Amino acid sequence: MRTRKADILIRITEGHRQIWSLYDQHAELSRVFDSKVDLKAAPPTTRELRFIQFVINHIVITFKSHKLGIYQKPEALEEDIRDFFSWPIPRETWKRVRRFQDADVIEFFEQAIKGTDKKA
Repeated sequence: MRTRKADILIRITEGHRQIWSLYDQHAELSRVFDSKVDLKAAPPTTRELRFIQFVINHIVITFKSHKLGIYQKPEALEEDIRDFFSWPIPRETWKRVRRFQDADVIEFFEQAIKGTDKKA
């Protein structure tokens, strides 16, 4: 079991690195963290939406692995989620894709975004 948990930790860490390397390699993704972006004038691009979906999928994997008892989620995960979805493009993307998530994932994300920090 220990080996499996270590493998999960390595895979989650690799996924995290790949996602943020993608961000670093594509300057056009910097708009994801622009607090003044006008989504009516310039809606999220396909690349921005895809990047945010990668982040969401990564968080879902972390959450589900934690629920299965094979991964200890970071203590500040909810705070990290709240911060990430405080930006306009991630918040808009979540509104678009939340309906495709499992009910437990939606509840976890929504509580984290609102700051209620219900522990999974």
